[in-house]
Amino acid sequence: MDTLLLAFGSHGDVHPVLGVGQALVRRGHDVRVMAHPYFQPDIDAAGLSFRPVGADIDVHGLMRHPDLFHRRRGSHVVMNSVLTAVPDFIAGLNAELDARRPDVIVAHLICIGVRWVAQQRRIPLATITLAPPTWFSRLDPVPALQKRRGQFWRAASYAVHPLLRPLIRLLTDGRINRIRRACGFPPERDNLLRDFQSGDVNLGLWSTCFRDAMPDDPPRARICGFTWYDGGARRPSPPELRAFLDDGPPPVVFSLGSAAYHGGAEFYALAAQACGVLGRRGVLLSGAPEYAPRELPAGVMACDYAPFAELLPRAAAVVHHGGIGSTAQTLRAGRPSLLVAHAHDQFNNGLRVERLGAGRMLPRHTLSARRLSAALDALLNDSAAAGAASQLGRKLAREDGAAVAVRHIEDAARRGVRPAAAPPTEPRP
Repeated sequence: MDTLLLAFGSHGDVHPVLGVGQALVRRGHDVRVMAHPYFQPDIDAAGLSFRPVGADIDVHGLMRHPDLFHRRRGSHVVMNSVLTAVPDFIAGLNAELDARRPDVIVAHLICIGVRWVAQQRRIPLATITLAPPTWFSRLDPVPALQKRRGQFWRAASYAVHPLLRPLIRLLTDGRINRIRRACGFPPERDNLLRDFQSGDVNLGLWSTCFRDAMPDDPPRARICGFTWYDGGARRPSPPELRAFLDDGPPPVVFSLGSAAYHGGAEFYALAAQACGVLGRRGVLLSGAPEYAPRELPAGVMACDYAPFAELLPRAAAVVHHGGIGSTAQTLRAGRPSLLVAHAHDQFNNGLRVERLGAGRMLPRHTLSARRLSAALDALLNDSAAAGAASQLGRKLAREDGAAVAVRHIEDAARRGVRPAAAPPTEPRP
């Protein structure tokens, strides 16, 4: 099977796609990955064939945008970046398809435009969804818009849910239809929802223990399980980190993922203070040396990067920003987590971890040294959270989301392009 994968976003968006790509290769399929050249080293290290697209996009500038992880303005920054790139993205995709037509296309849902081209060229499409909120289920125990714990906020999120689709339509249809016309496609209604929820199969790459199937999920939705790829083949753990881990009790690991660390100097300073106050060993994954504190308490070290699969199982707890990749890796490691949610799906992920009993959430805009120290101390002394996290880790160790996703991709390729499915109706709660 000739398979074309398309990935866009941060490393947290690209790595799960690479995990699926590796699983496809293990099944004997031919795989090409189209992505920004920024990700070519990761794609090469994963043993996959790279095809460039969107080289004019300033990925470094986007990662450093001051509002990228703002709790209100962040979504606008991401969507503006995605939509601005669509014309060049479509041109690059069409050039690749002219050179070699695949049997199936597999694309991250924020690759806006791939659905248009796949439908036009009659190529089966598998859409990858990494986190549950964009399925917008009315029956989800953690509704898409909920950002705070408690019955009041949950009820309020359910109450405004019927306005969600009309609001998305109002905010996005005009701009997307202008882009569609400029690229030679007719206008549509509910463009963004179609891109997020369509495809000949829509693959939810999370475990059913994180969020199970709902009756009002998108047509052809399939929950596969988390997929795993964290770049260890490209960047192994530094020797000094391995020596540190061997030299004392398990540390608390602090990380802001693959993008949020830009501008994270305050977070890492507070992390170092919390370790000093609590007398705990700590590892700060600062992303770059300039974000690590210049002076660290005894028993605390900083390094730019370490593969989560190697480091997190050796942690006492993990403090992270709540991105779906960091959340999944922490759950798999069986360690309790404190999610310092910034923006996007991170609040939703944090509420799900709380619901599972495997950790707690602390919104970034409320963070202080006192709050972080108190929340971390409570987590480290919470035996129920440690037990729930350990149990989830054992369960996730038995799951292989990439292998399940590959079977659905193969089925989509065999079936061929299917008629567009009607959007799910809004069921009563």
